[in-house]
Amino acid sequence: MRKRNLLLAVGACLAALALSAGSAMAAPNPAGSTVRVCPTGSADFTTITGALASPTVTDGTTLELCAATFAEGPLTISKSVTVRGVGSNGTIITSASPVSATHSVITVPTAPPVQVAINGLRITGGATTCVCGGGLTIGDANGPFPRGDTGHLTLANVLIDHNQGGDGGGLFNVGGNLAVSGSVIRDNTTNGPESGGVSVFLGTNSFVGTTISGNSGNRGGGVYLANNTNATFDHDNVSNNTSVRGGGGIFVSGGTNTLTVTNSAVTGNTADTGGPGGLFGASGGGIGAEGTIVLSRTVVSGNTAIAGGGIWSKSTVTIDGGVIANNVAQQDGGGFWDNFNSAATISRTLITGNRAAQDGGGLWHGAAPKPLTLQDSLVQGNHADSEGGGLYNEGTDPLDAVGATAQATLTRTPVVANTAPAGGGIQNEGVLVLNQSPVVGNRVGNCVDESPGTGCPSFP
Repeated sequence: MRKRNLLLAVGACLAALALSAGSAMAAPNPAGSTVRVCPTGSADFTTITGALASPTVTDGTTLELCAATFAEGPLTISKSVTVRGVGSNGTIITSASPVSATHSVITVPTAPPVQVAINGLRITGGATTCVCGGGLTIGDANGPFPRGDTGHLTLANVLIDHNQGGDGGGLFNVGGNLAVSGSVIRDNTTNGPESGGVSVFLGTNSFVGTTISGNSGNRGGGVYLANNTNATFDHDNVSNNTSVRGGGGIFVSGGTNTLTVTNSAVTGNTADTGGPGGLFGASGGGIGAEGTIVLSRTVVSGNTAIAGGGIWSKSTVTIDGGVIANNVAQQDGGGFWDNFNSAATISRTLITGNRAAQDGGGLWHGAAPKPLTLQDSLVQGNHADSEGGGLYNEGTDPLDAVGATAQATLTRTPVVANTAPAGGGIQNEGVLVLNQSPVVGNRVGNCVDESPGTGCPSFP
C-alpha cells in the first residue's frame, strides 16, 4: 500500500512538471495581436527577421516597429501581417550589407497568397540586377509570372526612395493586388528595360493621394504598365520623372492594359529627347500609351518629348474635363499626338500653351482608321514652328495605316489665337468636320485646307 501511494505521488509530480513546462512554452499570439519590434529597449523582438520567423507571429499579427533603422533586407514577408512604423522619418527598412543582387529590400510572395499591409515607414537603399524592384517586389520576380490576381499588398504613408532595380527601381508588381495611398515613390532608378519608379505586370493596382516623382527609367520613368494590367490613379501627382524611351511620366504597354487617371496631375516629365526615335522612341512626355487610357479632371502640363509632348497614343483615349497645357514636342504634337489604331475622344478640355517644333502645336492627328473627336473644348494659344498651330489633321499616309485618312470632328470647340507659319488654327489634309466650332483669331491663316475639299468651308 505504501508503495502504491509512493507511485501515485511520483506520477502527480511528473504531471505537474509536464504542465509547468507546457505553460512555459511560447503559444501563438491570437489573431489581431500586436508585437513590438525594436533593436534597443524593451521589445518582443529585436529584428523584423526574428519576428517573422517566430511561430508566435501568426496571420493577423501587427508588427509595431520603433523609430530605428532596420538594415535587414532582403526580407520576405510570407505571413498575412501588418508592418507598422512611426512614420517615414523615423522607421527605416534598408538592405543589409552586402547589397543583394537578386532580391528587393522587401518581397511579398503571391504563392501562397498573403494579405500584407505596410504603414508609416521608409524603404530605401535597395540595389538589384534581377528582374525585380529595388525597394519592393510583389510576387516571384525570379520565377514564372503568376496568371491571375493572388495576394494583396496595401501601402499607406510609405516612402520608397533611392532604390535601384532591374525592373521597377522603387516597386515591382508581378501579379498581386496592390493598393497605395498617401505615399511617396521618388528618386528611384532602374538598370533594366522598364520603369524607375513603379513597374506593374498583371494584377489590379490603385494609387490614391500618392506622389511619384523624380524617378528615371527606360520606358515609363514614373510608371510602366504591361501584361493585362488595370491601374487607377486618383488625386495623385506624377511629376519630374524621366524615361529614355516612351512615357516620361507613365507608359502603358499594348494589349489589354488600362490606365484610369482622375483628379490628378501629370507634370514636368520628360521622354528623353536625346534617346532613340521611331515608333517606340522618346514619345509621350507625360503619358505614352499603346493601351487604353481614360483621363478625368486631370492636368497634363509642362511635359517634354520628341513626339506628343503631353500625351502620345496609338490606342483608345478618353479625356473628360481636363487641361493639356504648356507641353513641348521636338517634332509633332506639342500637347497631344495620336495615330495608328488610336480612337480619341476629348471633351470639356482646355488645350493651351503647347508647342511643337514641327506640326500640330496643340494636337497632331494622324491617318488612323478611327477619328479624333473634340467636343465642348477649347484649343487656344498653341504654336507650331511649321503647320497647324492649333490642330494638324494629317492626310492619307500608307506608312501609318494603309488606306486610312485622318478624320477629325470638332463640336462646340473654338480654335482661337493659335500660331504657325501655315494653318495657324488648323492645317487640314484629311477629313475635317466643324460643328459650331469657330476657328478665328489665328495666324497665319485660321484654317488651311489641303485636303480634297472636305474641310474649312467657312473659315478661309
